[in-house]
Amino acid sequence: KKILVDLLKKIQDEEAEHIRLEEELKKLSEALEMYEHQYEIVLGDLKLMERRRSNGTTTRCSEVTNAIAVEAAENLSARAHITSRFTRRIPKVSQVQREIITLESKLR
Repeated sequence: KKILVDLLKKIQDEEAEHIRLEEELKKLSEALEMYEHQYEIVLGDLKLMERRRSNGTTTRCSEVTNAIAVEAAENLSARAHITSRFTRRIPKVSQVQREIITLESKLR
């Protein structure tokens, strides 16, 4: 009977841990989704600036690029607490990020 009680307790502990991990995963997924959405917006802005640059409005594009960079840095620092508990890894560069880097280098 004691073995069954111990097994039941262990099962309950595992279920509680599973629920906690699901909640943590949900928070991380939401943060990642917001981060990817921001990259899509920045990519669209960079494409627009590249078109404007070809039309001769480079100065304004530089101002917008600087504003975007400042805002992105603020957003990243605000979300840093979410992942601060985890081991830092070298981030992989997605296709969207590569396009952003390419467009930024064209603007320079």
